[in-house]
Amino acid sequence: MKLKHKIPILTILLLLISTILLLIGSNRVISPVVIEGQQNIALGKIGVQIHKIERLIRNGKKQLESIEDNPLVKEMNWATAQTYLEHQLENSDFQKLGIVYLDKTYHITSSEGMRDISERDYVQDLFRGHGTVSDPLYSISDGAYQIVLGQPIIIEGEVKGALIGTILIADFEEKIYGIRVGEDGHGFLINEMGKVLLHPKIEVLPYDNLFTYLGESPIEQENGHYQFRSNENGELQYAFYERVEGTTWYVIATISESELYQPINELRKEMSIVFLGGILLIGIGVIVITRQFLKPMQRLLEAMKKVEVGDYTTQVLIEKDDEIGALANQFNLTIEAISSRDEELQALNEELLASFEEINDINDRLVEAHQEISKRLQHQKLINQLGETLYGINDLETLFEMILLHTQEIMNANRCIIHLYNDQEKMFIARAYMGYEGEQNHLNFHSQEGTFKWILENKKELIIKEVLRDERFVSKSPINEIYQMLLQVPILNETNEVIGTMGYSGNSLNLEHVSFVKQLTKMISIALQNSQLVSQIESTYINVIIALVKAIELKDSYTRGHSERVMEYSLALGEKLNLSKEEMEILRYGSILHDIGKLAVPDEVLTKDGKLTYDEYEMIKEHPERGEDFIVNLKFLEGARMIIRNHHERIDGTGYPDQLNAGDLSVLIRIVTIADAYDAMTSQRSYRPAMTKKEATQELKKNSGSQFDETLVRIFTDIIEVY
Repeated sequence: MKLKHKIPILTILLLLISTILLLIGSNRVISPVVIEGQQNIALGKIGVQIHKIERLIRNGKKQLESIEDNPLVKEMNWATAQTYLEHQLENSDFQKLGIVYLDKTYHITSSEGMRDISERDYVQDLFRGHGTVSDPLYSISDGAYQIVLGQPIIIEGEVKGALIGTILIADFEEKIYGIRVGEDGHGFLINEMGKVLLHPKIEVLPYDNLFTYLGESPIEQENGHYQFRSNENGELQYAFYERVEGTTWYVIATISESELYQPINELRKEMSIVFLGGILLIGIGVIVITRQFLKPMQRLLEAMKKVEVGDYTTQVLIEKDDEIGALANQFNLTIEAISSRDEELQALNEELLASFEEINDINDRLVEAHQEISKRLQHQKLINQLGETLYGINDLETLFEMILLHTQEIMNANRCIIHLYNDQEKMFIARAYMGYEGEQNHLNFHSQEGTFKWILENKKELIIKEVLRDERFVSKSPINEIYQMLLQVPILNETNEVIGTMGYSGNSLNLEHVSFVKQLTKMISIALQNSQLVSQIESTYINVIIALVKAIELKDSYTRGHSERVMEYSLALGEKLNLSKEEMEILRYGSILHDIGKLAVPDEVLTKDGKLTYDEYEMIKEHPERGEDFIVNLKFLEGARMIIRNHHERIDGTGYPDQLNAGDLSVLIRIVTIADAYDAMTSQRSYRPAMTKKEATQELKKNSGSQFDETLVRIFTDIIEVY
């Protein structure tokens, strides 16, 4: 980057960094001020409504005290006091007035007969001689929420009863819900224990106790604020609160963080625009000044370019006696010295020219030789790397893909493919390929088709340089997808029989490495034989283990065939879930071997007719761990270990041996758990008869969500109905 660009860019970057640091610093200073200001506003609004509520409560208390002093009330005779109390309701905030007797029954205006009030908590405080203000209560007779104010009736220093008055909650709702700190905020009411008393969204509120929901009590004083995350959108919210004097209530008003900081954010936006405008103007000024300052340097550079192309008569005009002027003067002196030497160099150059031509000729031949050697070394390096890589791969599919991936570049091929011969079907089946996108359904050939017939008969590589002119060539690809050259090499087994082919197509195949490709076919042949051998060994292991499982089941007629049925049920459910081929294989081994650990359980415990003792049951419960120990060293059963160990776990985490929770149980474990339980329930036992299909599925459904996966049980029962 040129200096004339660096200076303005660095200047602007420094200004931007300074602006960002200023904004960050101001944020730390302004945030507490904003919160304090909003708290004052919120508490002011809350205070206005609280004063209305407190005034309403105070007026109610004063009215009750006044009514309590009336002799008609102190007589505790409803017949004589009712008319007086009904008269007192006129121009009063109370909806009803009533008298409570020491047996916790009461009379109240607008209602007939005597009622029981013993379940109300505030009655005890009244009978202790204390005035009370209740939390909002639901009145069955009125079908509405109300607040109850109470005043004990005291005669000669002894509580004889109580006077109560009710105020409809609507009078409080209007005042509390009307509190708005911001446009989207709202007010609500709680008591000192955190219980939500009034809330505009109480029907959909996910909690009824604020302190339990927040995990703590954020209210530590008479008024203040706390922060919490909104359950609706996760946004940070601020809540401002103040206590209602004379009660255990707190009025709370909320506002979102975005609305809280809206004024300061708008100010920051305006400041940012001003800062960016200033930076832009400063940047333009710096660019203009820099260009003016660098003009002499530009003239000096232009003169240097002229000298570079051989013009040694160039001189730079010196305008000022400064550092750049001194540099230009030194440049002029240097050019004069160079010009005087130029003639001498011209004569010397003519002498060297003839020598250079000869040297260049030799150099060209050396370069060609070096390029050829480098090319061969590079190919050899690729070949060595491929050999090292392939010998470490055990999976056939991966081996085939790696061979094609590396050899396609070496052979300069557009397409490459590996076919394996199926002797029973007399077909060459494509197992791995590159460059055949969209033609996957046209890659298999009959043994008597085209070049494959020739390969079977001759058992050696086939090279065709013009495929469209060779009658041995047969293709199922479109004509525009056919390449000019073809190399096809047979894969031979130890008895020299063709078991597959490797094929390469392209317009310019590199045939120098045909011998290497032939070596790879031998490697593939060995890998195929090894794969067959490994499969036979694994099959032998499985057969031996299954034989041991059957031997266990033969000892107990009640469990005979259990493991095979569990496998059948498990695979049926796995197929319904569209499990992958690998998962189905793991499920097959895990389900048939799930009880292999019972080999470690003594026969007398395993086949006991009566109820097991505690120690015997604990011994039975060890069989999942013992089963895992049996197969831990068999690598091909690695995936089945979790099923064998954990098929007695439960969704609710109370199973054994590891007490795993639902999140730790794979779908394969959940499947076998259901299949194992179902077969156990539908099988005859010495201590109980077999359940019917309907009884067993009902038991599975009953324990869904606690012992079994609810979704899998639903699918399994559908399968069993038609099984």
